[in-house]
Amino acid sequence: MQPPPDAGGPSASSFAFWESLQPEDRDHLESVGHLRRFQAGSILMRSGDPAEEVLVVRKGVVRIYIADAEGHEVMINVLGVGAVVGSFEAVEQDGRIATAQAINDVVALSLTIEQFVGFLNSRTEGWALMCKILVGHIRQSNRARLAYRVLDARQRLALSILDNLDALQNYYDESPEEKNTLPFSQNELAGIIGASLSTVAHILAGWRKRGIVRTRKNSLVVDDTLALRKIAGNPKWMG
Repeated sequence: MQPPPDAGGPSASSFAFWESLQPEDRDHLESVGHLRRFQAGSILMRSGDPAEEVLVVRKGVVRIYIADAEGHEVMINVLGVGAVVGSFEAVEQDGRIATAQAINDVVALSLTIEQFVGFLNSRTEGWALMCKILVGHIRQSNRARLAYRVLDARQRLALSILDNLDALQNYYDESPEEKNTLPFSQNELAGIIGASLSTVAHILAGWRKRGIVRTRKNSLVVDDTLALRKIAGNPKWMG
């Protein structure tokens, strides 16, 4: 299956760090770090807290979000197996700029900031790899802003659902329905595409009547991906 066009939304398969390493580098990091386990819904890192560690996701999926003063959350990324959580803080060595939460049960390799930066400094391609990952984050953010300016809310929502559903295929393999389930609330979807909750609710209500999706508490089941692809179109300019 070919991946859908990228709407600039989060992608759990993006920014894989672990898979880019040589086997000996993985062995080294495993020898100096330690595994941490987080239950679904647990907070891995919280915005504003001191940055003391970097986490490399070994199992599960993590959502990254920011919240305003009133507590409204905007999800800005989803990171899956192989991704680094806390990469920006490792470079800036400043406080946490976002909150990371486990979508499902997560296992992550924990490294101190010093261990992680020391590893990058000791490898010829270390910082080049980190720059590639950070540029990927920036490119994704730019695509999201472009999508917001050019696509309507229905297209942005369809693209974001398809993008994330495709990315999560590698992590949910229990049942056919689970593979078609997106573990995001309507409020989270609204935050991803930059629309109001009422707009997203109205769009999903129409899609429910057409048999395209089913909505549940904090999740969405997609029954007709072809219909979503037709709604999304094919904005090749998204690159």
